[in-house]
Amino acid sequence: MKGNEHYSEYDRLFKSYNSIEISEHEEKEMYENITYGIDKLSKKKSTFKFLSPVLSTAVVAIILFFGGYSIYNHIILDSIELNNGSNNATSDTELIRQKINEEFGVSPLIPEHDEYTIGNVTVNYSILNGVGDSNDEKPRSVEIHYLVSTNNMLDQNLIDEWGSAGTQEIIFGDLYLDEVAISIEVFKGGYGEIQGAETIEINGQPIQYQFVESDIDVAIVGINFDDFGLMIQYNLYHGETEEDIKSFISKLIEKND
Repeated sequence: MKGNEHYSEYDRLFKSYNSIEISEHEEKEMYENITYGIDKLSKKKSTFKFLSPVLSTAVVAIILFFGGYSIYNHIILDSIELNNGSNNATSDTELIRQKINEEFGVSPLIPEHDEYTIGNVTVNYSILNGVGDSNDEKPRSVEIHYLVSTNNMLDQNLIDEWGSAGTQEIIFGDLYLDEVAISIEVFKGGYGEIQGAETIEINGQPIQYQFVESDIDVAIVGINFDDFGLMIQYNLYHGETEEDIKSFISKLIEKND
């Protein structure tokens, strides 16, 4: 019985706003936008979750009466935008692309790897007489490191010592002692040439490819695109094969073609 009284109270409140004069088109648009907003919010974990459908309708009615579209936009549409934004956060690879462009003026797109995490990205500076100076020299290249794991971060004293040399600067991630599985060095214009490498094609793109058998087999790959070149060193861990290397290179080419 109490529930029915509660309903009647808000029902009367809602009906009392019928004196607001709006066109049929505005009424339809407002109804569609409001019901869409309520539906989206009801599917999210938010503070609105405690509201019953009746109370939600009453709240929307009050919003429209006292603040019109302005309050509606702030309370409902802004909440929807925040929820959507949390689902579309910038990926690490896109963030890295942006940072490389800021520091180096080119925008390589790099793929994520199923096994390895991008541990860090560094800017490499020219070395003059054995001493580099990142404050004076223009960047020579940028290097992206995929790591086998990120379990062993470098001691802060060693990080400070590494940074004080002035030959490199970290722009993404942290420094680790874990093995580097893949390194991609980015050069403006082109990467140069890999001596002793053969030229093969992947996805119709000519690349230089050199495979070296050792305790840990490694492939050295060179690829040139329009305004930058890539030199890739791919170390074979976890039982990977040359097919895994070529699959990764194929993804890299697809992203940058």
